[in-house]
Amino acid sequence: MAYSFYIEPSVNCVFVRHFDVFHVDDTLNQYHEMIEKPEYLPNMNVIRDVLTTTLPDEFGYKFFSEKTPDRYKDIESVMGQSNVAWVLGNGKDYAIMHQFTLTARFADSLSHITRKPFRTLEAAREWLEIPPDYEIHHDAIAP
Repeated sequence: MAYSFYIEPSVNCVFVRHFDVFHVDDTLNQYHEMIEKPEYLPNMNVIRDVLTTTLPDEFGYKFFSEKTPDRYKDIESVMGQSNVAWVLGNGKDYAIMHQFTLTARFADSLSHITRKPFRTLEAAREWLEIPPDYEIHHDAIAP
């Protein structure tokens, strides 16, 4: 597990930080943990901070189009109409997540959630309408 997260109902968001080696199952495992928390409510947004690590080599168009819909079918319906902001530290990872956003549009089981890649936390926060004065509590999500 190379991630940590906390849920902030006051801004309708789950803050996730990835670190060390990003495993191909980390996102799925984190979602399962998240939806079991009593603070989590359907339609909550997610900021996924991947600035200090890189995406797994398995991620790509083929993985997203062939494996992801089946892997996420049970999670998507629970999450509802969420927005997920992926904040990425390099252009390669940004391009990979852009591929995911494209494949997700065409998979019925992935159509509930809107995903968007970003290069900065500020841009992701703006998209999710998180107030500029809200401070992300990195200490609450320390590894």
